[in-house]
Amino acid sequence: MEQRFGLSGYQLKIIAIIFMLLDHIYLEVLIKLPGIPDFSILDMASRFVSPLFFFLMIEGFFYTRSRKKYLTRLLVAGAVMALGNLVIHYLMNVSISFFTILNPNIFLSLACGFAAVWLLNTIIEKKKILLIFPLILVSALSIFTEASLVALILPYLMYASRKSGKIGFFILVHYFYQSFFFYRLFLLTLEFRSGKVFLLTQNS
Repeated sequence: MEQRFGLSGYQLKIIAIIFMLLDHIYLEVLIKLPGIPDFSILDMASRFVSPLFFFLMIEGFFYTRSRKKYLTRLLVAGAVMALGNLVIHYLMNVSISFFTILNPNIFLSLACGFAAVWLLNTIIEKKKILLIFPLILVSALSIFTEASLVALILPYLMYASRKSGKIGFFILVHYFYQSFFFYRLFLLTLEFRSGKVFLLTQNS
């Protein structure tokens, strides 16, 4: 009998969290220490984390028993992370602004993505056209969260992929994120040629 190996959603989340932790250790600790070798491979190796989180979020959107509770959990996690950001900034005597709440905060990126596809799904299925206005607002807000353009575009592409089941949409999703990834590599190359060795971007 043919045996298949697979990972559950929970296992994928644990893997993503581990890589995200390593990435943040590099960006927030190692990169600031003098004489530390280039560990930018930690940042580059974690590039799959954001799309994986959004993939699991879209799967959760279609399978959860309560979309309201799912979104509430994301918002609560985002609020807790925002509070942590404020406390850390205060203790380190760093200036606090509106963006301190939004970034870094992957949970708010996921919450915006979830809310956006929920609104879009409601517009499509229930013909509630007026929801286009909160959809535009949520989409605009997502740009200012940690995932930025990824939070704006990737949920829509993954929702379309999941909804249609057509391979073309999966290819489009893959192409979008790979293009974004190679753009990062291009920035890294430019920085390296300038005599620096660390990545410019610091998103998860």
